[in-house]
Amino acid sequence: MKILILGIDGFVGWTLALHLANKGHKVSGVDNFNRRKWVKSMQSQSVTPIPSMEDRLNVFFKHFGYRLNFYHINVINPLLLSDIFKKEKPDCIVHFAEQPSAAYSMKSVKSCLETYKNNILGTLSVLWNVKKHCPKAHILHAGTMGVYSYGLPFTPEGDFEIEIDNKKLTIPYPKLGGSFYHCTKSCDAINLEFGSKVWNLKITDVHQGIIYGIRSEEMNDDNLLTRLDIDESFGTVVHRFVAQAVLKMPLTLYGKGYQKRGFIPLSDAVQCFTLLLENPPKQGEYRVVNQFENVYTITHVANKVIQIANEFGIHVGKSNIKNPRVELEDNYWYNPIHRELKRLGYRPSTTLEKEIRYLFKIMMKFKYRIKREVLIPRISWK
Repeated sequence: MKILILGIDGFVGWTLALHLANKGHKVSGVDNFNRRKWVKSMQSQSVTPIPSMEDRLNVFFKHFGYRLNFYHINVINPLLLSDIFKKEKPDCIVHFAEQPSAAYSMKSVKSCLETYKNNILGTLSVLWNVKKHCPKAHILHAGTMGVYSYGLPFTPEGDFEIEIDNKKLTIPYPKLGGSFYHCTKSCDAINLEFGSKVWNLKITDVHQGIIYGIRSEEMNDDNLLTRLDIDESFGTVVHRFVAQAVLKMPLTLYGKGYQKRGFIPLSDAVQCFTLLLENPPKQGEYRVVNQFENVYTITHVANKVIQIANEFGIHVGKSNIKNPRVELEDNYWYNPIHRELKRLGYRPSTTLEKEIRYLFKIMMKFKYRIKREVLIPRISWK
């Protein structure tokens, strides 16, 4: 297949590009390097050194034998995106070109407006261009489990049934985002479902859990490594905890630390995205998939990091700090559904413990790049 990845320079985008190329698919990509800019604005950097895109493309050619077509544009510009769609004629469009951080969207009015402009206008630009240039192409969009909210005991996979006056109705699950970022993803879901209905487009909306880890069989060269962020906005909680442990800092848990979230290792997320691309929905179908491997509390994750830190001779504790977010700190009933990926053949390939051990090895190797000051939260949602 010809697969165009929007946001190819990002954490998941680059990893997926390598995996799809290794499987024989023809990959091209778009990025405007916003992720690099956003992380820099947090006074942070990727723990893994990230080459320039020119160097990335050269090492990609060395490993996979063809020159990946790359376009440096912002996807919210429909005219520039139109030129790319006409040239590439993709079978699939992977839409990762969005601001991915809840905390960043709550940082300031500037970052909030930037999040809305980037995410909502970008998705609409993609929809209109697919409708015009490649209406048979499959759109795979990276959503978030956060569109459902974490405060309810029932989390479906897409629509759900209710009964009123002995009549069963199938309705979309209410969108209850927990940050302005999550609200943009809720808007995306509404717009994607509408676009699918009125233009007969096939769309997969992947409501994903927290993706963590950096291991991938294709990253057999340091120049092929994806980015590894640790700051409060762009670093997942697993990455942040491991970085704190490597610097022998106490692991900072927000509030009580009993928030439950869906988690999935990077290698498994890539496996899932590939399954979805190779098994597209029907024309005119808007398919919602919940993507995660397991549900853990933040305290469980912290305890695992502390346990594995001991294996490396590092002894750290944990500290419950005042929660900078507005969220439930103890949603013990949280139990989301995820059936579709299992039906398509997803099988977990690793464990939380294995991925944490590998993160320790990588972060100890690049310890000199870890900035202590970015590991303590500074963004207050109130």
